[in-house]
Amino acid sequence: MIRVEASVTIDRPVDDVARYLADIERMTEWSDMTVSRRLTDEPTREGTRAYGEVAMGPIKLGWTWQVTDVDATGGYGYETISRSALGMDGRIRLTPVGPAATKVEYLVDVHTHGPLRLLEPLFRGEIARNEAGEVSRLKARLEAPSAAAASKPEPAGAPARG
Repeated sequence: MIRVEASVTIDRPVDDVARYLADIERMTEWSDMTVSRRLTDEPTREGTRAYGEVAMGPIKLGWTWQVTDVDATGGYGYETISRSALGMDGRIRLTPVGPAATKVEYLVDVHTHGPLRLLEPLFRGEIARNEAGEVSRLKARLEAPSAAAASKPEPAGAPARG
């Protein structure tokens, strides 16, 4: 298992950040996923399922994951529910830092299985760097001038808070 922890403060209100992160199809904009699609129709909430895929050179690795909980600020936990060569379990925690900034704490455990598990020592550093870089891309994406329009409320994209 490869554990990655990273955090960043984004100059956007927590509701904007939560709304953006709840839009599963947009994960390809800031993460290493080449495919990210919702498998359930409801807003992002506990039980929401999605499919993610990354490319490692010419090899594409996909997994199905599920939201395990959504906290009051819109952050959420998730876990892999399919058995594949690659899976990720983790949490995105959002903390308001004043009215116009949000601290994002990102924790992910990358699990490898089968032949990929044997190769893990060779690409452990690359995976850790790539995962940690995702919060920097998230910050850049949300602080870009066009991000204000991109994070406007959408009925199916807002997290269901519980």
